[in-house]
Amino acid sequence: MEKVVVIGGKGKVGTYLVPLLCRAGYRVTNVSRGNREAYIPDPCWQEVEQVALNRETPDFPAQIAALRPDVVVDMICFRSEDMLRLMDALEGQVRHYLVTGSVWMHGPSVEVPYGEDMARNPMDTYGTQKHLMDLALQRCYATKGFPGTA
Repeated sequence: MEKVVVIGGKGKVGTYLVPLLCRAGYRVTNVSRGNREAYIPDPCWQEVEQVALNRETPDFPAQIAALRPDVVVDMICFRSEDMLRLMDALEGQVRHYLVTGSVWMHGPSVEVPYGEDMARNPMDTYGTQKHLMDLALQRCYATKGFPGTA
């Protein structure tokens, strides 16, 4: 059974994602700063390992790698340098690293649907960082084969 580490799994999206992963047969570890309850209660949370870590600590990437995940779903990464440090710690260990992107990295839509291959014009610092993260993931896959997706 594969182990999935979800960073920030008790947020709005993670509240739905974590139980889905449990029901699909994964061993799930949720990493959060504190012990806040999930937005929506679910019996599956009883099966989830809870680990309290703070992304702002320098050894956060090593702490995540020490959990020995097969897959990492990173719901709360907002800076490309943080993502790259974590990817360095996970290289050669994970089958996949999935970091949450954002429509903000595309900027205002001039046509709908807006394809991922269309020109990007990020709207603000948040969108710019998500765009840089996506570019870094593409570069790491192209140069090292790192299994990452935004």
